[in-house]
Amino acid sequence: PFDFVREALEYAKGKVDLAVISSSNLSAIMEEWNAYGLLDYLSVMTSQEVGTKDECIARMLEKGYRKEDVLMIGDAYPDVHAAESNGVWYYPILTRHEPESWKRLKDMYLDLFLADAFEKVQKSLLDEFAHNFENKGA
Repeated sequence: PFDFVREALEYAKGKVDLAVISSSNLSAIMEEWNAYGLLDYLSVMTSQEVGTKDECIARMLEKGYRKEDVLMIGDAYPDVHAAESNGVWYYPILTRHEPESWKRLKDMYLDLFLADAFEKVQKSLLDEFAHNFENKGA
């Protein structure tokens, strides 16, 4: 994992339910998360066998999670789409800036999410994400 992933997960543990929503196959996800000792942080793990990212978030919402209580953390446009199509928040892990993204999540953005104040930063985070992709080759 990138630097600060474990710290962010540790900080979030006990405050939120942590779920992996991945388009990879379940055995690969389980193997990777187990190899790095990260499985204990998770409440839920979904994969391509369960459905698309959009469908997996929708199923979580059907279990009773309120939209404003869900934060999709991702690094690609399909993650943004899954969040937007379900009306949930999105936090970007920026390409070439992954450790900093995880550190900021732990140091600032998780607290904003927990304080029901994520709406204040959502647009700027989405803009930052789009700009980062536009300049990926730079």
